[in-house]
Amino acid sequence: TKMHSRNRYHHQNVLPEEDVLEDALNTTLISPRSTQSQQQQSPSSKALSVQMLFVFLLAFVTFTYSELDFFSSTSTSSSPLGDTSRLENDDEYVEKKREGVEVEVEVGASFDEKEASSSFKNVLVSCPTNDDVNKVNPVDFETDLDYVLENFKRTETTSDPFEEIVYVCNVFPPELYEKMLSDFPLIASMEPTEKGRCSEAGDWKLAKCKSYSAAGSNQFADLRWKLSGYDVIDPKNRVEKSGFRDFESAKETWRRVEQILFSERFQNLVYDKLKLPEGWRDKMITGNVPTDFRLQTDKMGENGYAIGVHPDTPKKLATMQFYFPGLHGGDEKKQESKYGTCVHTAKQFEERDRKNNNAAPCEKKFGFRHNSMYAFKVHETSYHSVEKALEDAGERNTLLVNWYRDVPQKLATKQKRRTKGRGLM
Repeated sequence: TKMHSRNRYHHQNVLPEEDVLEDALNTTLISPRSTQSQQQQSPSSKALSVQMLFVFLLAFVTFTYSELDFFSSTSTSSSPLGDTSRLENDDEYVEKKREGVEVEVEVGASFDEKEASSSFKNVLVSCPTNDDVNKVNPVDFETDLDYVLENFKRTETTSDPFEEIVYVCNVFPPELYEKMLSDFPLIASMEPTEKGRCSEAGDWKLAKCKSYSAAGSNQFADLRWKLSGYDVIDPKNRVEKSGFRDFESAKETWRRVEQILFSERFQNLVYDKLKLPEGWRDKMITGNVPTDFRLQTDKMGENGYAIGVHPDTPKKLATMQFYFPGLHGGDEKKQESKYGTCVHTAKQFEERDRKNNNAAPCEKKFGFRHNSMYAFKVHETSYHSVEKALEDAGERNTLLVNWYRDVPQKLATKQKRRTKGRGLM
């Protein structure tokens, strides 16, 4: 449409101006005139020559702009997350994109979905650097839950590179998020993750699998430490308290978070937002499906925690992870671009490096930003990974929430409303 409108302008205005130019030349150069008449007309002829030169230049510029606009209009399109025409005109951005260099993009920006599956690699989808952008005001809401629901509702899902994915900024009210930071436990109160049974099988449909991990990821299992949030808020469960700044404060903080995330209203919204399979809504909101509510720390170093490309266990319905950058001396800036979860295309999964922990280039990576989170529906092609926790960036600290279809009784201890998190990822 844009191309045709530009061409109409071109034919209606530029060509008549060229005709005027030709007529003027004929009148000036061909019509017989006396020498006296030519001398009398010379000042006007000079002025006309200047005008004709101006018209010629205007026609040339108009034609050139029309052609350039045509090519630029074919290179951008809309997608679930918005428009990037402002980025496509940035020479530095375009060059980085072609070279596969990691590029930071604010939430609300996106890329052409067709090109994204092939040419865009290591694209960082992060929150706006201005904390006030699109932020809701906590005083406008009566409860923490109302605030969280509003932010979640405002954020659109995407199906690039797989369905359904959502990345949310400013998830919790600032006051609650600050408490979550201060009440996040040290590794002294956690235990290492168990190794998956089927990490070498690579078959998403294997019913006997406790989990599906990428081949080779078991070598990092003891580098991911975890603590069930249910244990923190349940007075009957014994928790090593030495890892907490103030255990009583932590109990109250994580109780508030648990009440939000497993409330009927929030779980209904998750169900609708991620388009989860039919028949599971009532079980989710009544607490009749197994869940994880897990605080975890990935240890850093030369052999820091990492996990290659994988789709997650087929027993999961959905997964959700909340980020806490910079804790315990970590480098927030380095963590933002390195520690977020990568999502991958099916082609990237097929071409993964099986000799290097099933590593593959990211299609997109979530920015590891304060008070941000991602969630997606788990299915056969929900391919994702996480890069190695680096020595100079610090530990990776997150809250992981999972909803399961089923977990064998021997692998999860039933509680009154839901199963205790057992690290089944």
